[in-house]
Amino acid sequence: MWDDNEDHQKSADMADMLLNLEGITGGSVLDVGCGRGWVVKHLRKKGRIAQGCEFSGYARTGSVCKARLADLHRTLPYNNRSFDLVICTGVLDYILPGSLCHAVEELYRVSANYLWTSILVYCPEEVDQVVMPADLWVPIFEEAGWVPIEIEGLFETYGFNDSIYEWHQLWERPNLVDLRVTLTITDYTDAKTEFLARKRKLLNRVERWIHYSRLKRLKRDKFVPKEDWDG
Repeated sequence: MWDDNEDHQKSADMADMLLNLEGITGGSVLDVGCGRGWVVKHLRKKGRIAQGCEFSGYARTGSVCKARLADLHRTLPYNNRSFDLVICTGVLDYILPGSLCHAVEELYRVSANYLWTSILVYCPEEVDQVVMPADLWVPIFEEAGWVPIEIEGLFETYGFNDSIYEWHQLWERPNLVDLRVTLTITDYTDAKTEFLARKRKLLNRVERWIHYSRLKRLKRDKFVPKEDWDG
């Protein structure tokens, strides 16, 4: 996990190819949850302007890219629209359920164009992660403003095929620079209230799924009496 390996090189190769396909010369990349920063190091060798951030003090102590401290439960230490591509693999499923919307919104805020995520969507064993199917994740990303995109063969070329355990997805941030909308204070207040209500609904779905999954696992392991099982 912490040492360099083939997956780090393949991740850098795929990120580089994505930027090439989109005609982005130079190209800035942020790896959120970069570990020791091997992907960032490989991207820099390719001439990309790459940075990494990491919450783990252990990983940052041995960082090969001078990773900055960052926590997706809080505000990332970067300006709006700072990076052409943001990578966030193997991270979001560790975020506390109540902070999932905020985390995805932060990724949207610092990205100018694209996001690559990899999320654990199935695990037969009990783990200290948010494990839920992709169709529960998609509304969280879409509410933040992300649009899912597909580039045929890109993930497969570099060996990042979806499995029953892991879900890889590319997201695009729509260009809304030319959109001009005038809102009254009442309009803004109503829109904000509606937005917060949708966010609460999404988080409630997440909480219900986690509760259901735990009960289902307990039932499977015969820790819950049948008469108490309502799933």
